[in-house]
Amino acid sequence: YFEEFEKRIPRAEMEKMEALILAELKKIDPEYIGTICGSYRRGAASSGDIDILLTHPNYTSQTEKQPKLLH
Repeated sequence: YFEEFEKRIPRAEMEKMEALILAELKKIDPEYIGTICGSYRRGAASSGDIDILLTHPNYTSQTEKQPKLLH
C-alpha cells in the first residue's frame, strides 16, 4: 500500500472527505468544530494528507476538563 500513500489527494476528493468527516463529527457531539487546514485551506489543487483541527467550546486552556486532551 506504500504507493497508495505516496499519491496526492485531489481537492475534489478532499471536499468529499471533509463532508463525511464533519458529518460523523456532529454525530459524536454537535458542538465539535472541525476545520480542514493545511494545503486544502490554502486552496491547493491537491494535498499529501488531510490536516484537521478539532475544537470544542467545553475544552479550552481555561477549563479543567480532560487537560490531557489539550496537548
